[in-house]
Amino acid sequence: MENFLSDGNGIFAERATLSDIKDIASIESACFEDAWSESAICSHLESACTLTLVARDGEGHTLGYISASLLSPEAEIYRVATLPEHRRRRIGSLLLAAFIDTCEKEGCEHLFLEVRESNTAAKALYFSHGFCEIGRRKNYYKNPKEDALILAKDIERV
Repeated sequence: MENFLSDGNGIFAERATLSDIKDIASIESACFEDAWSESAICSHLESACTLTLVARDGEGHTLGYISASLLSPEAEIYRVATLPEHRRRRIGSLLLAAFIDTCEKEGCEHLFLEVRESNTAAKALYFSHGFCEIGRRKNYYKNPKEDALILAKDIERV
């Protein structure tokens, strides 16, 4: 299995496989009220136009994941999640950096995502990786009803 990035502390990101469905579903349940089902996760993993990366520790435990579409020249991030007990260890940052690196290699030019307006931790993560706000979706989220901020990042060609 190809490791995408490592944080130097034994945590690494790699492409998810069908054997990761239960771990991803567990993370979904711990992080989201509208958790994806195992069948939805399976569909994402089997699709040719999506990419899911997982973060693992040195013992192979899955700590978080990122799921996105990747249709060059654009990509859209659907989910970034880290188990609550492993937050504040830069796992989300590792996953996001690995995804951005993959997008660069695949020739993507533009990345997009939506984030809850009140999710200050997620916004700080995205802004630290060069995303900026380009719009808003009124009442996009439910439970509680809240606007989504539309964020984007352009990938510069070197």
